[in-house]
Amino acid sequence: MRVRAFCLLGNEACRDVPLKASDPYLRFCFITGITKFSQLSIFSTINNLKNVSMRPDFSAICGFTEEEVKTIFKEDIEDMAVKYECTMYLIFSMLNVYVRTQVKCTGGKTDMVVWMPDTTYVFELKVNGMAQNALEQIDSKNYALPFHTEGRKVIKAGIHFIKDTRTIDEWVTDQP
Repeated sequence: MRVRAFCLLGNEACRDVPLKASDPYLRFCFITGITKFSQLSIFSTINNLKNVSMRPDFSAICGFTEEEVKTIFKEDIEDMAVKYECTMYLIFSMLNVYVRTQVKCTGGKTDMVVWMPDTTYVFELKVNGMAQNALEQIDSKNYALPFHTEGRKVIKAGIHFIKDTRTIDEWVTDQP
């Protein structure tokens, strides 16, 4: 991918200028063909770049609206959720804990159920959403209902993952 820049130097428009050498003269610079990650390595001396790609007022020319991300990338987001689910499954399995994913319930499928000696955990994972919404989904679809007959305490947990950092952003449970 080629990085392209359009800059205003004083009152003159220039293309493909060396940014570091022109820094004192720049008023405006529009850069395409890079990601946030590559900004760190390619432009290490430029500290004041503003990413406008997700701003609604710039989305038509250089980015995406939130609605476009939810519709166009829906399948990719769902695939990512499956990867997080697999990762959590592997972690619990390596700890020798009984875990199942995509467990069928009367209201659909819950993302993950973990059985501990005294407690059953019912998890709903969200990549693009809030942890509280995941918890509410467990309740609205009665995902935890079948596990109340097992004689263990049942804890419902909603987890939100951050796509970019691949980490847990937030988690909530139904416990005080």
